[in-house]
Amino acid sequence: MAVLQLPSPANTTRTLAGSGARVRDAALLDGCHAGCYFVDLCRVPRIIRIIVQVSGIQRIIKGFLVVALLALTACETTPPAQEMSDARQAIAVAREAGAGEFAAFHLKAAEDYLESARRALNSGEYAEARYNAKQAKMKALDALNAAESSRQDR
Repeated sequence: MAVLQLPSPANTTRTLAGSGARVRDAALLDGCHAGCYFVDLCRVPRIIRIIVQVSGIQRIIKGFLVVALLALTACETTPPAQEMSDARQAIAVAREAGAGEFAAFHLKAAEDYLESARRALNSGEYAEARYNAKQAKMKALDALNAAESSRQDR
């Protein structure tokens, strides 16, 4: 016997959709709540048996996805210390290379992103802080490249 959820819990015994299998209300057998039915799987067509088996696999997959989602959200609960440090160092290197003179726009954008990352970090929004810190690092590297190419052109 296998448990199969069926939509209407009112009948005590009935036939499952043209299969000839008898369905009995579990409440009559062992006091189970209404809506839970026992089905003799020997008389049920193969497709219905597969559906019953797949629903068990789906439960396992759903459980795995919930665990994976929780693991991924745990990654977002740690402060982005490394990303913040990388962004600060990239901005410092860009300043030393003369980005303030040759690539002021990119350097200002990097500093703005770093400030946004600091605000997000202080308010506990770690995902936003991580994103802004990465953007700050990229803008600082753009400023460094622009400053180096401008100095070479002189």
